[in-house]
Amino acid sequence: MVDGISSIFPLIIPELGYRIKRSHKNNKQNYSTEEFNQIQVMNTAYLFTPEQETERARQIVERFINRFDESYRLLAYHAALPLLLTPELVNYLRVEFLRDENVSWVAEVDLLLSDLCRQVGYELYAMDTAVRAYLLGQMQEELGIEQMQLVAKGLISYVKYLAQNNPYISPKELQTQQWAAMVYLDEQREKAISEITQAFQDTVAVNTAIATGLVNRAEMARLAKITQELAPQLSAYENLVEYARLVSRVLNNAEDIDRTDLHRSYSVAGEELPSLEIFLPSGRTEEEIGDISTQFEGFPPLQNFDFEIANIVLEDGKTEDKIDLEMGSVSLNELFADVGNSMRLQAEHRNLSFQMQTPDTSDEIVVYGDYLRLKQVMINLVGNAIKFTHEGGITLSADVVRKKLRFDDCEFPGIVKVRVADTGIGVSLDQQDKLFQSFSQVDGSRTRQYGGTGLGLAISQKLVEAMGGEVHFYSLGEGLGSTVTFTIPLYQQPVLSSTEILPDGTAQFYTENLGNQVQLEMMLIPGGTFMMGAPKSEEGSRDSERPQHEVTVPTFFMGKYPVTQAQWKFVASLPKVNRELKSDPSRFKGDNRPVESVSWFDAVEYCDRLTQYTKRPYRLPSEAEWEYACRAGTTTPFHFGETITSELANYNAEYTYGVGAKGTDRGETTEVGDFGVANTFGLFEMHGNVWEWCADQWHENYEGAPTDGSAWIENHSNNNHSRLLRGGSWYNNPDYCRSANRGNNNPAYAYDGIGFRLVCGVFSSRTLPIP
Repeated sequence: MVDGISSIFPLIIPELGYRIKRSHKNNKQNYSTEEFNQIQVMNTAYLFTPEQETERARQIVERFINRFDESYRLLAYHAALPLLLTPELVNYLRVEFLRDENVSWVAEVDLLLSDLCRQVGYELYAMDTAVRAYLLGQMQEELGIEQMQLVAKGLISYVKYLAQNNPYISPKELQTQQWAAMVYLDEQREKAISEITQAFQDTVAVNTAIATGLVNRAEMARLAKITQELAPQLSAYENLVEYARLVSRVLNNAEDIDRTDLHRSYSVAGEELPSLEIFLPSGRTEEEIGDISTQFEGFPPLQNFDFEIANIVLEDGKTEDKIDLEMGSVSLNELFADVGNSMRLQAEHRNLSFQMQTPDTSDEIVVYGDYLRLKQVMINLVGNAIKFTHEGGITLSADVVRKKLRFDDCEFPGIVKVRVADTGIGVSLDQQDKLFQSFSQVDGSRTRQYGGTGLGLAISQKLVEAMGGEVHFYSLGEGLGSTVTFTIPLYQQPVLSSTEILPDGTAQFYTENLGNQVQLEMMLIPGGTFMMGAPKSEEGSRDSERPQHEVTVPTFFMGKYPVTQAQWKFVASLPKVNRELKSDPSRFKGDNRPVESVSWFDAVEYCDRLTQYTKRPYRLPSEAEWEYACRAGTTTPFHFGETITSELANYNAEYTYGVGAKGTDRGETTEVGDFGVANTFGLFEMHGNVWEWCADQWHENYEGAPTDGSAWIENHSNNNHSRLLRGGSWYNNPDYCRSANRGNNNPAYAYDGIGFRLVCGVFSSRTLPIP
């Protein structure tokens, strides 16, 4: 079998070749078993001359260079020497050997995602055999053997470094890379030959029952493939190369092997290579023998590779850093499913949870971007999260943000924010500013032991920005997990089945006129379903916020602001229902400031008096209603995003959250609406200013919590049971102001950080106790 022959197979069977090309391009369909078996047969049935293989490889390389830039040729030469490629290795080759050649960083990504390479594992790539051989021949002709030996020495040093600092790279993968470099060096070539020969001997030097099993067949195939890849450098060792070809023939179709070939003696440097007769069939089933299509550890599997020759169109006006994109409409659900299929098993293999959350819509969420590039970024981010996480899990989620965006001379109705959060090792605060720099600067001593950072945030950022988005990262520090978000233009506005949010920041409300020019503005909160609580990966989250659970909330009205002192004074003057109320309990005076220093009992009395006055059912919100209203369709820690600033909310800004900066610590309440920022339900100050009482009794976690949006009240006769507080206040650290954060206090307690917000509507099932 001639290596790389499967690359030409689509020219022999055009229809099947077209299907293979579509699958390779879109990663959306797999070959059927029948097709795969047919490909395997055809691969062994057609042989092409070396001249034809070289011409095919030349066309692939020239098409790649013409599509991008002549400088890419140098990177392709250097990347051809290793047998396996990772993004970090390609970066190392460019930075170490092409520093003065003006090769753009974009070339690294373009090379790995081009027709020259195929992905054979997570962040693991291999060049087509014929392409690799062609590039190495051209490199020797143009740059000389001395440059190739220089690269080989650098590769050996790189492999030694990985062996000492990266326990997650397979020893066989390191061994493969080392052999590929050693064969170029006169002083190390014989050692490489000896080690390969010994590896063949060791593979068969076990009892026959084990040797005929799948594990040893795979290892023999791996060694044979490596040897044939290195054939141009092993011209002085024909016996070894011929033996490797025989191994491949035996493992592919043992029944057609001439037994005289097996009886021939193959020796290398005085060492006898083992007989292959034990691999011949002896009444065993195909399943017992093993499937040659199995992916071999440490080396790429045999795959089919399609290419085109005609109709190459060169673009004018190229710039050095231009990224080639195929922009179009992309289904977010399809993209998530594709990434989930690729990454879920990796997470489960490490005993990590893997969750995906997308907005609840009645139609499809469609974004604008390059499908393969978006998938590559998401797989990289999720893969990094898996790599850097020992326990806990990873959450991949998305939110629809109705923020108009102009990109590519088009106006889009909003953006989709994709979020990858993990409970992993985190990043120290002093290192986070380096995360978007090149590989040589990104990897600190802590991340290097995990194998680096895949494509790297620097390249992921460039890809996302080329598609009109932004990338952000935050971590509270080492051991505290990390979150990466990126945005994508929203191609068309979906209908959100859980939150019928009006576009362009508008919402519906009614006004309750209380007299003396005092009014209540009550915002319509459309019913829907949401995920209540916080994942472990959310910075500052606590066990009391878990387990996350789905809650369905009926439609209700909620106060646009916390109850103000002017509103309090009017209602406090109304006839008593159950208890007396102070007319002016607040410490920080101001009619338009929120009322504070009121107990839960005081807040319930206020609701009762207002209900009696208006004949409408005013009350405190349930905890589920409060969080649902605060989030307004988002899944981020705050309704305005991943972090919080003192320009948007009133809290103790001497402390920071995520990538947020320190700000103004006001030390007191502020007037409602002072920041001019609402969530998409039209609610202001859901984060900070004053804590807000909820109707529920306190429970340590959400085990057994209601899922219908009602208040969780189990003992109606116990009015001393602690009650829920939500939202944080002017004196709290920012993590207490998160959408999911839960507080509690004695219902009789009152102080200058506690107020409340009104709700109008009825509970779906449970009712409030009468104090």
